[in-house]
Amino acid sequence: MSEVRPIRKPRQSRGVASRAKIVDAAFELFQEKGYYGTNTEEIAKAADVSIGCLYSYFKDRDDLFREVLNQRQQIFLQLLPSEPITIKSKEDIREWLTKQINRVAEFQKRSWRIYTDIRSLSFSSPAVLRILTEQRNHRLHMAMEFFNTHKQIFKVEDIEAAAVLFCNLISVTTEQIAFRENDISEERIVQAVIDALMAYLFI
Repeated sequence: MSEVRPIRKPRQSRGVASRAKIVDAAFELFQEKGYYGTNTEEIAKAADVSIGCLYSYFKDRDDLFREVLNQRQQIFLQLLPSEPITIKSKEDIREWLTKQINRVAEFQKRSWRIYTDIRSLSFSSPAVLRILTEQRNHRLHMAMEFFNTHKQIFKVEDIEAAAVLFCNLISVTTEQIAFRENDISEERIVQAVIDALMAYLFI
């Protein structure tokens, strides 16, 4: 029976810095080579730490990948608006939607390889699926708050169903821009999606 290594949380600045270097190196390698093409030895070397140091903070590659995802999740959530917007016209809505779609798509472009691996790993890893679900639920919660705050400008009656459709359409659009080859400009894709949302949702 193999001995279980104790995982420690760094308390001193040196330990915090070493752990951060490991996570940063892991992100770069996961993005460059993919989850399946990266091993912990490569990560330790890229972080300029010993393999023993890496294993003192992370159980294995899966544990490290989850930490990378958690950190990317926190960065992603910071991109989303946290303050209510002032809407005076339909152009305000269009401008807000355009900004949010482009912001999320640009973030996903910087992590496209990792996002590809997340999709496949979500079928086998409950922890990865949890991160994806948390992200999706957060977006849905924000959409519901936006819809309920501005009910007077919506023409749909089922706000909850509309919020689900809204989030799914935005998600598909950002992934289309970030992960696929497009024969037309990204701007045209974004504007077409916004046209559809405006026609469906707003008075």
